[in-house]
Amino acid sequence: MKIYSYGLILGLVLATLIFLSNVVFPNNGPDEAPLMLIPVLLITVAIIWSANHATKGSKDKNVALKVGMLTSLIGFSIAVITFIIIDNGFLSIVSQQSDKIWGFHHSNFSSMQAYINAGLLRQVLIGIPASAMFGLICGLIGNKIPHKIG
Repeated sequence: MKIYSYGLILGLVLATLIFLSNVVFPNNGPDEAPLMLIPVLLITVAIIWSANHATKGSKDKNVALKVGMLTSLIGFSIAVITFIIIDNGFLSIVSQQSDKIWGFHHSNFSSMQAYINAGLLRQVLIGIPASAMFGLICGLIGNKIPHKIG
């Protein structure tokens, strides 16, 4: 498997989940931040697993770091692009989310779209580079886990 394949798979899974959770089955109820811990943990495990899986049979000692970083970077980039498309293409649905309403009312932005796009810009400028560092850490962990336990 090519080292970027894991990131493409993660990105496509995230894009599908983002579309389903924001457009098909939107949650406009109270704060859903505690529920976000579950996908974050699953993403972390997926990146660590992909880094560990990539080391099987590889002579490159840095392959786990490369795979961890690329998996996180590509997956997160696809997720951000998906959010940009969904948040702007389905603004009438997305703007009903309670966290977006609260944030907009406590901001200095003149429109909901400007508020949402400012958040997306932060994700592009800060979140994507941070995801690469997160992936490196996951790759390091994945590299240390033995393939056969026992």
